[in-house]
Amino acid sequence: MKLTFLGTGAADWGEMHRNMPGFRRYTSTLIDGKLLIDGTAMIQDQLSFLGSVECMLYTHSHRDHFDADFQRKIQPKKAYAEKSWAADANALPLIPGVPFEEAGYTIIPLPSNHSTGRNDEQPLNYLIMTDEKKLLYATDGAWLTNRTYHAIRENAPLDAIVFDGTVGDDFPNDWRVFEHNTLTMVRDMKKALVLMGALREDGHVFVTHLARTLHADQKTLEETEWKLGSGITVCYDGMTDEI
Repeated sequence: MKLTFLGTGAADWGEMHRNMPGFRRYTSTLIDGKLLIDGTAMIQDQLSFLGSVECMLYTHSHRDHFDADFQRKIQPKKAYAEKSWAADANALPLIPGVPFEEAGYTIIPLPSNHSTGRNDEQPLNYLIMTDEKKLLYATDGAWLTNRTYHAIRENAPLDAIVFDGTVGDDFPNDWRVFEHNTLTMVRDMKKALVLMGALREDGHVFVTHLARTLHADQKTLEETEWKLGSGITVCYDGMTDEI
């Protein structure tokens, strides 16, 4: 699987920050050039990276993840969203825990620890699998829900995880830890998942969805990776990797 991190920023980034050093677009990730997870007009200047998107997966309805005008512009062959708001997204409805096949992947939508202004919406993580590779895409959200953890165990071991890292490490008592991760939380989850056999010992963790107001610059974050331990990468816009 080839991962392209088209955007790595949280909702406190915006077009008004485009000339700011270290600018980040809203979080959006492209898998193998054909499976796009979330997407807004913030990544329109990277459309050349998109190629022909076969499928879009939406994690939730927040404006930094879903943009109806952008979806109409790139015209994916199919789009999927959690059942409570799928019709509003012109997408096919998903039920957490119910797997489906799309674009050569087996995909299991799983509940994330996050919320939106829609009382009936359940934001989603995604377990994305081929015969060779298994990836958990887990943003937005804090920690992992118990249900999601057990789904991972049932399909273990994972080759890689993309984790929400919104809060950084200098705000340990920030209220956002109830729906977003600190870098320390990411490190602790990686250790536990490896110990339990849910993530390969050589499995990799990617951190995205970084808040402008809660993180240092990319150079400092890359130095922080040494403190987090091997196998954890703090991502930046345009970064690619293969698992």
